[in-house]
Amino acid sequence: MSSLVLKWYHDVAQIVAKEYPQGRLAGYIYSSYVFPPTKISMKLPDNFTPVICGIGTYGYGLYRPENQKQWKYVMDSWAKVAPQNWYYYDLPNQLLRQLQPEIGEANFPGSTGSITPAAPDILNTVFHQLVKSRIKGSYIYGVPSWSNGALGNYLLAKMEWDPTQNAEDLQREWLNRAYGTDAGKVMEQFYTELNGWFRDYYEQHSDLSYKLTLGMMKDIYAARYPEMEKLLLQAKSQPMTEIQQQRLQLLENNLIVMQWRLRNAGFLPASFTSPLQRNDAQVNALLTADNADFPLFPGAIKSEVASWNRPQPLSYKVQLDSVAKADDTKSTFTGLDDNEFLIYAAKSGEIRITPKMVASGAYFPSYELTNQLGQTVSSGILNTAVPIMISAKAGDIYILKIPSRKAVNYQLQVENAAVADASFADKTLTLSGKTAPVYVLYIPRAAPVGVMEDENSVLIKKPYSGAMASKIMGVNYSDVRVLNTFEENLRLKLTSKMNYCKRA
Repeated sequence: MSSLVLKWYHDVAQIVAKEYPQGRLAGYIYSSYVFPPTKISMKLPDNFTPVICGIGTYGYGLYRPENQKQWKYVMDSWAKVAPQNWYYYDLPNQLLRQLQPEIGEANFPGSTGSITPAAPDILNTVFHQLVKSRIKGSYIYGVPSWSNGALGNYLLAKMEWDPTQNAEDLQREWLNRAYGTDAGKVMEQFYTELNGWFRDYYEQHSDLSYKLTLGMMKDIYAARYPEMEKLLLQAKSQPMTEIQQQRLQLLENNLIVMQWRLRNAGFLPASFTSPLQRNDAQVNALLTADNADFPLFPGAIKSEVASWNRPQPLSYKVQLDSVAKADDTKSTFTGLDDNEFLIYAAKSGEIRITPKMVASGAYFPSYELTNQLGQTVSSGILNTAVPIMISAKAGDIYILKIPSRKAVNYQLQVENAAVADASFADKTLTLSGKTAPVYVLYIPRAAPVGVMEDENSVLIKKPYSGAMASKIMGVNYSDVRVLNTFEENLRLKLTSKMNYCKRA
């Protein structure tokens, strides 16, 4: 791959040199083509600026001695032919995401709601090698969750400014300034222990990279939680200024949220007692608290954490016509995803959405409710003790978004509501159905949930297997979902593609 990609870079560079002589190209030395080529010369084009990426370094990969050896070999090899200006790309001391097959969501930050090591030993390895390799500059990911990742972000910024420094000294300096000398000493022990637990775990699990896994939550955070809490509370008892106490409270809040997640996943014994134990409502208050300086738990409620996102109004009009006929809206209307439900107020009044059951495992059973202008009306975690209330006017439109996190299941009741049918034409979504103050529209796609009427309410269920599926299929087919029970005027549509259940 390296030989093929390098040849392609040369071919493109020749065309550019002929047609645009003053121009320069940039390209990655990355992934399967990061290794030195074997079939052609390593010479780089004269009008080319390389950006080399870490190999075996992402997450905390450099805890492994064999990864360090491989990475240093790659860096030394390319340094022999690199131009004066070449650059580096990496994410060497953070958990960028959570493991997608476990959570069922592509881009949930792995650092949110946890405390991760700043890994000064890894940063010393990285930056001292970059100096040796004459790297001109670097593009290295920071952690968006500043409430628990400020230390690691600080070390990265300081090392990028002066890569000859010692990250261990910088960590000690930051901890002493952030929390005071006495508390700083305790927190240095906290981070040293955490760093060691991560190092041992990475050396034992060669498949780990930059994604937080359930195994890590169980074997690191749950197994070591009492030690982490003890050290943090010991630091909290030391003399500190008010601002230093506020900084430490940020970490304590993350530990509170982590304990809540571990309990929900069953990773902590039911008998475990802790002064940091909080209920759903208290955790929801932490997750949704406003902070002027930075988001406290980015991604926990909203899947997209980009700061440049602005509210987006609906791109279509919604109207109600009780005599309209539904069409094949699923194939023509793309305004709703699998995890989104349109709620239409036919009459003015309170709309009440009551969570009847919520199960989340180690993840966040979050929701966000936006209006037709794209503005957030309500957000938080689904809580059976607290209904979602909306003061609506007739004609108001809301989108209820519940991220499709695999471990998160729920049953919601939209009171005084009916399930809507729909047709879509000329950028207008026309709802129809039996007369009700509130209508709920859901268009099932790749991973549908159950939406059905129950007396004067609409029930939203994930998953919805139903009594019939359980009786016929048995417990070995728990993934089966029945979206509708057999009713009068049943119509079956056969397709050429069928999905088969796994063997028991």
